[in-house]
Amino acid sequence: MYDSRNWLTGMTDGEGSFIMSIENQRVKHRSGNVTENYMRIHLRFTITLRKDDLPSLLKIQSIFGTGRIYHSSPKTIKDRNPHPTSCFSIRGTKQCHEFIVPHFTKFPLQTKKARDFEIWKQAVAIMFKKSQRRRTGMKYREPPVLWLPGELEEIKTLHAELKSTRLYQEPQIH
Repeated sequence: MYDSRNWLTGMTDGEGSFIMSIENQRVKHRSGNVTENYMRIHLRFTITLRKDDLPSLLKIQSIFGTGRIYHSSPKTIKDRNPHPTSCFSIRGTKQCHEFIVPHFTKFPLQTKKARDFEIWKQAVAIMFKKSQRRRTGMKYREPPVLWLPGELEEIKTLHAELKSTRLYQEPQIH
């Protein structure tokens, strides 16, 4: 019997990405004279394919029941892929926590991408706990939540570790 959830895991092993980015932002308070620096952490899961494989991305979107599909065209001849592409994406801590982590926990990845997922999953867990501590009465564009001691350092460590797993490693054949 065909199981589309295992197919989705296989597609992710080949074409998926678990992305964490850190962005430094400055926030100016309404008083106009106090500016704060803070870090914004972005979590995202993507699968990018050539645009002629769009039906596969629509199937993935159907399996998850959420996510968006973006389309792009090559901008220059030097682009890695000379064909138009489509990208399925799930963004944000809550959606990554509710849809992506449970799927790949139940249907584990089989390639080295499993390491990426395990690192990324730890960041999702930290960010989800942080999101549950939201301050009340927040103003638009204020830092959403303060970090607990050690959390930001752990996120930075996970970010660096995730970047390092993407480097090519010569296979160890015994």
